[in-house]
Amino acid sequence: MKKILKSIFILILIFIRISGNSQQYLWTSNSNEFFANSETKIITKDEIHNNLLNYYQVYDYYYDLSGFTKQEFLRKFETSNSYNFINKIKWNNFTKSIYLTKEPTITCIKYNDGNSPVIMILIYSKEKFDVISFSNRIEGGFKNTYHSEDESNKRRFILFYESLIGENKEKNLLINKSLIEEERNKIDSLSIVTKNNLAIEKTSINDYENKIFTEAQITAEFPGGQQGWNRYLERTLNRDLPLKNGAPTGKYSVVVSFVVAKDGTISDVKAENNPGYGSKDEAIRVISKGPKWKPAVKDGRNVNYRHQIQVDFNVSKL
Repeated sequence: MKKILKSIFILILIFIRISGNSQQYLWTSNSNEFFANSETKIITKDEIHNNLLNYYQVYDYYYDLSGFTKQEFLRKFETSNSYNFINKIKWNNFTKSIYLTKEPTITCIKYNDGNSPVIMILIYSKEKFDVISFSNRIEGGFKNTYHSEDESNKRRFILFYESLIGENKEKNLLINKSLIEEERNKIDSLSIVTKNNLAIEKTSINDYENKIFTEAQITAEFPGGQQGWNRYLERTLNRDLPLKNGAPTGKYSVVVSFVVAKDGTISDVKAENNPGYGSKDEAIRVISKGPKWKPAVKDGRNVNYRHQIQVDFNVSKL
């Protein structure tokens, strides 16, 4: 009996491994892509929009894996546990095609990690590489957002993926400006009230473009998210500076405020507090010399945003 049970258990393990070592390339936006699976569908942007909303409704969590280069993401994925559950031959053929791709491309892959199905949306071009992952379980080490029927959360998700695929709403602002110019050409035929309204509309658009917001649907973010920020601090922050300056044992936290412009550039960096021992100047230096951030998104377009972040120094003496 024990031998029979052992044989059944081995067969189950083999089945799990076999069923896991496969993945489906469900669809892509690039008709020139080189795929190992010839049945991969070529779909339109509208179909991509509908598919992503369907995944949002069906799966419990989605994960923001944006801000990578091609090489960084492939290295990270191929050293993860999920890599053990895909077909290596198909994956290797696919990654070759990724490096050949120059035009912006969105590709959807489905695989099973041994516990549940996973949907990966790969958004890449010649340089950038972003990923949205959908799953029914929490993945360790990744920022997740719980699925919610709340319309504000759904709208936040839409703004998030539109910011990755370049479908932001800047065009709405351009349309508004165009309409204002058309009205200008008819200014002589407008009433005094209409003229005043037109001036107010123009002013409100200019104010909106130049305003620095403190609230947004999607806040500013360091490239690569929290993991990217942690890696940057490891490389850049001189954590031993307070200790060298004679700081007693303890934690020294500096709250740094700065403006992330619509193009991601950083300005007006200042510390809101000063724990001393050089921590304030070091925190300002690290923020000021860093790369461009991912800008905040409000009402479907990038905006100037006042952001705050805490930089910690821990002093311990042996």
